[in-house]
Amino acid sequence: MAGGRGAGPRLTRGQAAVAAAAAILMAFSGWSLSQYLQGKDPLSFLGAGALSTTQEALEGQGGSAAPRTLTVSGEDVRHALAGLSLEGRDLSLDPEQLQLVLSSRVIWVEQRSSDASADMMDVSVRRAFALARWVQATGAPISQVTWIVEDASGAVRLVLSVPASLGELPSDTPGLLALACGYQVSADAYAALESPSFARTGGDLPTLPDGAAIEAPAAVTPEGERLSDVSQERSQAMSQGGVLSSGAGGSFRSGVAGAGDVAGSQVSVSVTVDGTAAGANASSATLLLPAGSTAFDALVATGVDVSSKGTAFGTYVMSINGLAEFDHGGMSGWVYRVNGVEPNVACSNYQLSSGDSLVWAYVNVTE
Repeated sequence: MAGGRGAGPRLTRGQAAVAAAAAILMAFSGWSLSQYLQGKDPLSFLGAGALSTTQEALEGQGGSAAPRTLTVSGEDVRHALAGLSLEGRDLSLDPEQLQLVLSSRVIWVEQRSSDASADMMDVSVRRAFALARWVQATGAPISQVTWIVEDASGAVRLVLSVPASLGELPSDTPGLLALACGYQVSADAYAALESPSFARTGGDLPTLPDGAAIEAPAAVTPEGERLSDVSQERSQAMSQGGVLSSGAGGSFRSGVAGAGDVAGSQVSVSVTVDGTAAGANASSATLLLPAGSTAFDALVATGVDVSSKGTAFGTYVMSINGLAEFDHGGMSGWVYRVNGVEPNVACSNYQLSSGDSLVWAYVNVTE
């Protein structure tokens, strides 16, 4: 044939390389498809360390990317409380002698104090701001710290919400209160102060995890505040993260209700938190809660560390005591059952009745 093998157009070196790459890509695509059809991962040969995230790649190139989401755990907060300080002043306290609740945006701390009103105000306000300053330093997306102080009976003496974005702080209590999102002092505690230069209430009233307002008693009671030392039984119950079944406080709900609760306005429920399916512990408590309390209120009242978020349907619990959804499989997480039945409503919308048995269980563990 005229021209033989030398006839026809010749490919340049670049064109030849492109053609070869295309042929390899087509072959790999075909092989990958066959692997997928067999239920195999065609990229498994790369290994876990062969791929980098966009963040890592950009950092390696000296670039930037959106910051990673940072979180803090209940253990982190307790460690911070044990070494709490503000402007060189030691404000530390025993984290086992308080109740702690975390959501995705707020930290609630509830403690009992037998200090005189002036001392209680001074140290508690500073502790709230010191914890907010610590949160700010972590970079976590917590927007607020709420601090609740009760007397020995469980009646609220002071409730204070502090923003976690702070600038330079004043050195006096009135100045700090002016920077708070909101606060309220009980009438008894306020009356015991000597010529206070701030109002009894300021800003927006702080709220509980379920959105209910936290109010300090507005009337001076005949017996005044109960500032005796916390009993040994109460101290032991708090150190174990539990709540006394006799009521009168210990949870955000019952603590806010205070000593004014009367028969018929409370419900007695048993609560079990069971993480044994994932190798965690199980614990139970019998609680006396205000009538109308929900399954979420009861969980918070046990004193466990709770991480939750609000949804269009109600509150969703993401983790308890650090054990979170998806930690043990794509369907793993926490569910609640009342008297053995899983309600079809959010935990914050299910009101408990006296005698109910509430179980929070970690389920669908696959590894």
